[in-house]
Amino acid sequence: AVVTGSKTNDLNNEFQHSLSSIQMKAQNIQRIFAAAPERQNDQVFIDSLNIQFEKIQSEYNNAALGFILNHREEILSIFMLQSQLNN
Repeated sequence: AVVTGSKTNDLNNEFQHSLSSIQMKAQNIQRIFAAAPERQNDQVFIDSLNIQFEKIQSEYNNAALGFILNHREEILSIFMLQSQLNN
């Protein structure tokens, strides 16, 4: 037997797959922070990571907005838009 998802599930999988490079960047920042416990109270270090993270968050927001605009008729876009507005 072969079980497949709905169109909404397939679209969500497509969107999640498109985020892989963004997620890798965020994970890298987390690794940098975790690997430097001696600098975790260094405000300059924290600020530099926060700036990088804000850029990644902007990339995510742009990807989500692009997906929403390209799939305006999909229920998934409504949930994604609601999530973006909550943030």
